[in-house]
Amino acid sequence: MLSTDDLSRYLGVTKKTLAHWRQTRFGPPWVRMGKYVRYSPARVSDWLDDLHKDNDSW
Repeated sequence: MLSTDDLSRYLGVTKKTLAHWRQTRFGPPWVRMGKYVRYSPARVSDWLDDLHKDNDSW
């Protein structure tokens, strides 16, 4: 599982951006584990693939 720090570095966005995405239901799926937010690498990959598919349809 990826932490918010891990994912922000991987995507090149701030932790604040990830928090905003969670609030607006955008971004990769996430789970709360106690007080921590975690992201599944496979689900992040699927989310990125879906973004590319959406952009290819233009």
